Amino acid sequence: QCSHYQEQDLFLNLGGTSMAAPMVSGAAAIIRQFFMEGHHQGWDTTMSPSASLVKAMILNSGKKMKRAFLEHGDNLRFSNIEEHPLPSPLQAHGRIALASVLGVGGDSYALRVWDAELLNDGEKKAFCLEVS
Repeated sequence: QCSHYQEQDLFLNLGGTSMAAPMVSGAAAIIRQFFMEGHHQGWDTTMSPSASLVKAMILNSGKKMKRAFLEHGDNLRFSNIEEHPLPSPLQAHGRIALASVLGVGGDSYALRVWDAELLNDGEKKAFCLEVS
């Protein structure tokens, strides 16, 4: 059902990159603060995260969206986009879900990061992790 603008309407649905930019900026600030204040689990020290680490955490926090409001000519409609793998043209890397990468909100793992280690072209670094 479509509704027409009425003076008592209190909400407006907006989307697109203009709405995503403030969300991503806010997420970057939260991630930076998380490390600067030493909240990362298992660590007693603070750290200044690199821009690459902040970006990687934002991209890896993406969760699939089920539906999107898509424009088709003059028509607007909800469309099922759940079947598209991430990243996708319709939802990029998905919606940001910081709890999934910061190890908060009931997740039972300790966050470990390796940041600002320089590698030359063609150079590799291997890590061995024991998961129990």
